[in-house]
Amino acid sequence: MRIMTKVFGVLTMRYLIINALFVLLNVSSMMAEEASNPDEELKKIGSDIHGFCDFVFKNSYITPRGLLVTDTDLTVQILAGLVLDVYRKPTKTVSGISIIFGVWNDLWTGQDNPKVGSWNEMDWFAGIDVSFAKSWKLRAQFIEFLSPPGNFTPENNAEFTLSYDDSLWRLPIVFNPYIRFFWAISGDSTVVVGKPGDTYYIEFGLIPTLNFNKCIPITLTAPTWISIGPPNFWNGGKLALKNEKSHFGVISTGLKGNVSLTFIPQTLGKGYLDIGIQYYHLINNNLLQAQLFTLDLSSLHSAKRNVVVGSAGFGFEF
Repeated sequence: MRIMTKVFGVLTMRYLIINALFVLLNVSSMMAEEASNPDEELKKIGSDIHGFCDFVFKNSYITPRGLLVTDTDLTVQILAGLVLDVYRKPTKTVSGISIIFGVWNDLWTGQDNPKVGSWNEMDWFAGIDVSFAKSWKLRAQFIEFLSPPGNFTPENNAEFTLSYDDSLWRLPIVFNPYIRFFWAISGDSTVVVGKPGDTYYIEFGLIPTLNFNKCIPITLTAPTWISIGPPNFWNGGKLALKNEKSHFGVISTGLKGNVSLTFIPQTLGKGYLDIGIQYYHLINNNLLQAQLFTLDLSSLHSAKRNVVVGSAGFGFEF
């Protein structure tokens, strides 16, 4: 099993790299082809800046990797960022290139740090999206996790996500499958008890989507994923259960409803309200071990293998 996982990880990375090279080669060939008439292309290729901001309130904070950070009081998470469309060619093989950057913050009302108060975490990210072959998108981004109260040293990570938009199939439900390679480059372990840097895991997921916008401005999604990787991602640290050598991390599924605020003029952007519930089953016992430190538990018997998170929030885009 260990050998198969390593081989799969290598093959997945090669697949992502090959796709990235394919995209770059197509971009280069198109630029050379279109250079003969630069004035006309300048009219066709514009640069647009989009923004987004999202506020969500939750009863617990658990990461996509299955680390339960807080499970008492209220957590408020704020996401804001900008998207710069630098290339748009809907009819070409490579149809779009965008640069993305933003900041995410977590505020926990159960924390009263003398220096930062309830400010529990801040992450910043920067990356690039490349859309190609009509339905495919490749995203590469750098993400740094920071702890304002000093609970961990900065964690430097990279994510590579290949996703497929199956809406062209015109099925009642769009499934939006994806595969994500998460590389923990350096810093503390993103699951507390794992190897501090130089490790990875792979996430297989899909986001089934049902859109009712023809009748009412409501969209339902069901984010679902499972994480698989080398055991050291979860047991490579000094605080880990060394005898636990599972290759699986967490499996999660949920349901989220999004209501578009259609009364807002389109010239001001798009607003929305959302409410959801997400279920997490922690497969890896080292994710339970991590709760001894994040939740200050006395034993593994008190740790939670099954976690349900309720959320409600609002946001806008322009």
